[in-house]
Amino acid sequence: LFDMIESGTLHHCTLTFAAEWAGKVPEEHLESARRVLFPLLDHAQPVVREGAVYGLASNLNEDVIKRLKALAESDPSPGVRTAAESAIDE
Repeated sequence: LFDMIESGTLHHCTLTFAAEWAGKVPEEHLESARRVLFPLLDHAQPVVREGAVYGLASNLNEDVIKRLKALAESDPSPGVRTAAESAIDE
């Protein structure tokens, strides 16, 4: 899954679902999940950024929370801002 996400070949709708699923990996793969999902927080498509937020929501650490706070405050998409806020609050 990580290789598919990093390949850059997935349609943005498929990439969104892949990002959400990437966050559901076992604990020993969480660092790899974050590595793959962090770049998606800057994706041009809001739906992909939102999917990355959902993927990261179950993998919160200091770095993830910092990135999500930035999105919650300044992402141009209301959906991404709301998802980021919700992820932080959980």
